[in-house]
Amino acid sequence: MQAIKNLKKTELIRWGILALSVIVFLVGVKGCHSLFSSLGKKKVSLSKQLEQAEILIAHTSKLDAEQLKRELEELNGRLESPVQVSNILEELNRFGEQNSLSFKSVEPTGGEQDKYLGIRMEIEGSFESFGKFLGSLDKMTTALARVKSFELKGQGQTTPPYLSLELELYRPHQEGA
Repeated sequence: MQAIKNLKKTELIRWGILALSVIVFLVGVKGCHSLFSSLGKKKVSLSKQLEQAEILIAHTSKLDAEQLKRELEELNGRLESPVQVSNILEELNRFGEQNSLSFKSVEPTGGEQDKYLGIRMEIEGSFESFGKFLGSLDKMTTALARVKSFELKGQGQTTPPYLSLELELYRPHQEGA
């Protein structure tokens, strides 16, 4: 009987050691799993960043440095040439007429600034005409135009859509003017 008790104690000790080993193993596996999981997330993040960098490099290599230089010189020339307010207004009016727009008001915003002339306009026309007009601002030869703000409203069935537009027209600072 004593031999059986010793055998049971020995078996219990073995099973206890086995259970303890399994618990240690499971705790270790959980730690490794979280480590591998975070490494997997980092790998996905780095893969996305690498893909974006490759796209940027591919796009940048397609840019024509000479063309960019010519465009920059053209823009600088437009800034350096003397600009008259009347010429700017005539050009804006011409763009409006080309796009069948009706100017309801045109007024300066807060007076002339050192580097730009601010203008607020209220215009009536179609949504398509507004889009074409805004696109034509990029083709201005008298100044560089920046749209500071705009508000577009559909007036209703009997009245045309309405655009309230605030522009900053950049021009050189003129000494003594």
